[in-house]
Amino acid sequence: MMFYALLSLAAVAATPVIRAAPAAPAAPVPAPPVQPPAARVKPTNYCVIRTPTGSHLRLKTCHTREEWIDRGFDPLARQN
Repeated sequence: MMFYALLSLAAVAATPVIRAAPAAPAAPVPAPPVQPPAARVKPTNYCVIRTPTGSHLRLKTCHTREEWIDRGFDPLARQN
């Protein structure tokens, strides 16, 4: 069995590879101008640090301004 497997491998290795004649080079197609990808603007986060009553741990919460306004708080508004 092993003999037949080696014989078939030898037969495949001995067959010549037929290649097509190289085609004439095509006229070069100009590449479209490459534009750099638009820079992705990272939204600004505003963080609020608070210490709940009865705790020594400070909690830091960060959101974008739009998210803070949706929650009813404007981080850029002047606080008294």
